[in-house]
Amino acid sequence: KRGMRENALKGKATGGSTAIGYKITPDKTFAIDEDYADVVRHIFRSYARGERVEDICKDLNEKGIRTPKGYLFNQSTMRKMLQNEKYIGVYICKDVRLEDAIPPIIDKSLFHEVQQILERKSKGKSGLFAVRKSLLRKVRKWFGWGEQQSK
Repeated sequence: KRGMRENALKGKATGGSTAIGYKITPDKTFAIDEDYADVVRHIFRSYARGERVEDICKDLNEKGIRTPKGYLFNQSTMRKMLQNEKYIGVYICKDVRLEDAIPPIIDKSLFHEVQQILERKSKGKSGLFAVRKSLLRKVRKWFGWGEQQSK
């Protein structure tokens, strides 16, 4: 455990999977994998232009582009990618957080633009969910659904 923490404090890999667009060097530092870095940049730029995650996945998969492990791109993976600060050079491992410890693939302005879009969209969904719940309560009340049946 102490060795892992020491490596983390140096911004070195401590095991586990590596973010798409990076590779681990023999001395356990993160290096940009240029083949996949272009894919990461494409994903961030496309999302910032307003393309939907679902459509970006479909486009990459139809072009035959796969993850480094050979899997199809999916929405879950892509959403995690869009939120991963590693792409702007931030190293996070448990309680260790180091700025500029990893070579960035995305510039900070693009990353923050994407975060604002993600936040706006998540707020919109929760607001819509609340409206739907409220409307459902009213419909149930109007039609007497969900009320105790009296004998």
